Amino acid sequence: MRNTETTAPARINPALPATPAVIAYRKNAKAANTWAAYKQDWQAFSDWCNARALAPLAAPSSAVCEYLAEQAGRLKASSLERQLAGIGQAFTAANLPNPCRGPQVREVLKGIKREQATQAAAEHRAVTRKAKAATADVLALMVNALPESPSGLRDRALLTLGMAGGFRRSELVGLNVADLESTPEGLLVTVRQSKTDQEGKGISKPIAYGRGATCPVRALRAWLKEAGITAGPVFRGIDRWGQVQAGRLTGAGAALAIKRAAAGAGLDPEGFSGHSLRRGMATQAGRAGAQGYDIMRLGGWKSERIVNGYIAEGRVWQNTAIYSLGL
Repeated sequence: MRNTETTAPARINPALPATPAVIAYRKNAKAANTWAAYKQDWQAFSDWCNARALAPLAAPSSAVCEYLAEQAGRLKASSLERQLAGIGQAFTAANLPNPCRGPQVREVLKGIKREQATQAAAEHRAVTRKAKAATADVLALMVNALPESPSGLRDRALLTLGMAGGFRRSELVGLNVADLESTPEGLLVTVRQSKTDQEGKGISKPIAYGRGATCPVRALRAWLKEAGITAGPVFRGIDRWGQVQAGRLTGAGAALAIKRAAAGAGLDPEGFSGHSLRRGMATQAGRAGAQGYDIMRLGGWKSERIVNGYIAEGRVWQNTAIYSLGL
């Protein structure tokens, strides 16, 4: 007897629309500034596609290559690389294959990097301008030139603490009094969230006592005492009359304080930025013989390559080969 039973076809469930909770969690996966940059990148690519009668979300890798080639004359390779991340995010969000991952796209980007590097060398200019490192000697010049005023005390605490812990400026301005714990050795400073810790697991940075005006522990305590701050944001804005405000100092305000301190010390402020303190810590620690792992842990770095570069910079004059030439 023939079996007349048939197997039912496999059931395929349609994609469910994203709920508000899912949308909110996905949005929270990246910082607001990152999403804003992605939006700008996608808008630029969409405008380019629309001007050529191309549907942006149907663009193949070859179109991305053409886009990169056209932008290479006005944008640095690093900016184009960041744009690829923003463009690719739009395809990922739409559950579409990401054309930015095509091998030909990577080859074009690599070619742009080499050409721009060659042009920079021919014009005798730096490919990228790095922030100058605020090493111990540079930091001393900066803090000793600060006035004994509320803004001077705040900036002294900002600079010394920032260098001692290899803080990012966003980490510095995000600190609250509750994040500070006094110990016999100095301070334990808890960073609740950072660029490499978006999930907010938190890291604790030990800050040891220093000497004189560059002691971060004493500088921070002097600022808090002067400002009467016992809770809330550690670093705050100060108005033109020297009145400490309740609001938190911004990242841009912190960068401006660093430039202002550099100018006050007779240094070129254009060479300094919010990254100078962080770079200064790694360079100074490398010069003093600290191990790469310890520098990475204190600064919260994930990349050994970046930290090794800072260490090499700090030890450039410790190369015994240059003293063995008999010159």
